[in-house]
Amino acid sequence: MRIAYIFPTVEEAKGFILENPKALTFVSGVGMAAVAATAVRAAKAKKPHLMILCGVAGAYDHALMKGEVVEVVEERIGALPERFRESYCLEPLTELRSVVSNTVNRCGGEASGAEIEQMEGAAFFAVCEALDIEAAEIRAISNYVGEPREEWAFDEAVKNLTEILSQMKFDEENGE
Repeated sequence: MRIAYIFPTVEEAKGFILENPKALTFVSGVGMAAVAATAVRAAKAKKPHLMILCGVAGAYDHALMKGEVVEVVEERIGALPERFRESYCLEPLTELRSVVSNTVNRCGGEASGAEIEQMEGAAFFAVCEALDIEAAEIRAISNYVGEPREEWAFDEAVKNLTEILSQMKFDEENGE
């Protein structure tokens, strides 16, 4: 199975790239437009069977611990009026805790039943659905929503994310 990994930033991707140099890894940039464009480019160029969006996220739910790695099974765009809101739902591919996520343009959106927030997931799921490519989203909790940046556990979250991703096996054909 050919897998493409997409990370929003180099800081989130660096450890994974160093540990898995043959993996098909892309850095998209932050936000919905950047990840959508990168997902389309990755799909067109590499024709993966599975694309995985990876990165950090903020938690609304304090039952989630900083550094914990989770799998997003439902995505929606936060702050859209109810009549325009669409959910993207997937079956979990891992044994990680399954969570609901809001994709936001600015940190600190209203939870509205979501457990985490990040800035790319809904656009990524929409592209994968449109291109009929299996998708997954793996996130590590770096902070609680609304928390000052100096209280974030970014390094711990990235370290844990790298460890979990490096252990996952999907019968991958690295780079093929």
